[in-house]
Amino acid sequence: MKNILLILLLFTTITKAKTNYDLNSAITTALQNNHNIKIAKYNLETAQKDVSEAYGYAMPRLDLNAGFNRALIRPKAIFVGGGFADMFPAQLMNWMIQSSGIDPAELGGGGDSEYQSFVIGSNHNFNTHIELVQPLFDYSVFTGIGSSAIYEKARVEVLNAEEAATVKNTKIAYFSSILAKESVELVKSSLDNAKKRYDEITILYENGLISEYDQLRAGVQVENLRTELANTETNYINALNILKLVLGIDGYDEVELVDSFQKYLSDTQVPELEETLASLLSKNPDLRAVDYQIQVQDAFVDLNRAEYLPRLNLYANYTKLGQSQNWDFFTVDQSELGVRFSMNIFNGFQTNIKIEKAQINKQIAITQKLLLTQSLKNNTESVILRMGNAKKQIGATESNVKQAQRAYEISQVRFNEGVGSQLEMNDADLALRQATVNYLNAAYNFLSAKAEYENLIGKIN
Repeated sequence: MKNILLILLLFTTITKAKTNYDLNSAITTALQNNHNIKIAKYNLETAQKDVSEAYGYAMPRLDLNAGFNRALIRPKAIFVGGGFADMFPAQLMNWMIQSSGIDPAELGGGGDSEYQSFVIGSNHNFNTHIELVQPLFDYSVFTGIGSSAIYEKARVEVLNAEEAATVKNTKIAYFSSILAKESVELVKSSLDNAKKRYDEITILYENGLISEYDQLRAGVQVENLRTELANTETNYINALNILKLVLGIDGYDEVELVDSFQKYLSDTQVPELEETLASLLSKNPDLRAVDYQIQVQDAFVDLNRAEYLPRLNLYANYTKLGQSQNWDFFTVDQSELGVRFSMNIFNGFQTNIKIEKAQINKQIAITQKLLLTQSLKNNTESVILRMGNAKKQIGATESNVKQAQRAYEISQVRFNEGVGSQLEMNDADLALRQATVNYLNAAYNFLSAKAEYENLIGKIN
C-alpha cells in the first residue's frame, strides 16, 4: 500500500506542470478567481434580487386560506331577560330546532332564571377564503423600488472598487515576486562566482602561490553567500504565496513569472498632481460608491416618511363556508369587491425616530466621504512623490550598476595579474550586488507606486 501511495505521489509530482504568468494573465486570473471579487459579485446579485423583490410589492397579491375544525364543546349563545323560545313563534322555533339538529335538552336556563343559553354551530366546520389585493397607491412601494435601484448601483461601484483594488494588489504582488526572483538570481550569480574563485584560490594555495588568509576569506565568502541565498529563496517563496492568494489559486500550484522590470519601465512619466486630483474626484470607485450610499440614505428618509401617507388597495375575495353534524355539509358562498383605505394616525413617534435615524446615517455617509476624499488626496500626493523619487533613483542606480560592473571586472583582472587581493574582489562583488539591488528596489518602488496611482484614478487594465 505504501509503495502504491509513493508511486502516485511521484507521478503527481512529475506530471504537475508550472503555469507561466505574465502580468496581464495574472490580472485576468485574479479578476476571475479573487475571493473578494466573488463576494462583491454575490452582494451585487443580492442587490439585483432586492430590486425584483421591490417591484413585487407593486404587483397583485393572491392569498388562499383554508381551515377545518371539529368542535369538542359546541359554543352557546346566552340570552338575557326571558326565555329564548319566547322570542320566536312556536312553529318557527320548532323548525329551527329540528333543522339545526339540536337536542331540546341542550337548551339551558329557563324557569325562573334571567338567562337562557342556546347551542350554536355544528360539530364539523370548514372555511376556504381566497383574496386578491392590488395596491393602488402606496408611496413606500414606489420609494422602495427607487431605493433598491440606487442600492444596486452602489453595489456595482463596490464591485468596481474591488476589481480596481484587486488589479492594484496583483500588480504589487507580481512586482514583489519579480523583485524577490531577481534577488535570488543575483545572489546565485555571486555564489557561482565565489565558488569559482574559491576553487581557483584553493589551487593557488596548495601550490604555495597564495596565503592561507586569502583562501580562508574565499571560503567564508562562499558560506556567507549560501546563507544569503537561502534567505532570498525564502523571501521569493513568501512573495509567490502572496501572489497566489491574490490570484485566488491553490497554494500548491507551481507558478513561473515570465516578465521582468524592464518591460514596464519604458514609460516612467510622473503625472501632474492637479490633473490626478481631478481624475480622482470624478473616477475613483470608492468615492462613487460613497456617493451612492448617501443617495441610499436619502431614499431611506423618503421611505420612512411614506408611513405618514395613506395606502389605498383594491381587493376582491371569495369565501366558502361549510357546517355539518354528520359529514353532510351545508355550504354557503360569499364574495366581495371593494377598496381599502388605511392610514396611520399615531404609532408612538416611531416614524419620526426612523426618519431621524436615516438622516443621521446620511450625515455619517457624508462625513465618511469627506474623510475618504481627504485621505485619497493625501495618498495621491504621496504616491506621486514616490514615483518622482523612484524615477530619479532608477536613473542614478542604472549608472551606478554600470560603474560597479566595471569596477568588478577591473578587480578580476588585477587579481589574475597578481596585483589585486581577494578582499578587493569581495568588496567589488559586494558593491556590484548592492548597486543592482538598489536598482531593482528603485524599479519596484516606481512600479508599485504607479499601480497605486492607477487604482486611485479608477484605472483597471
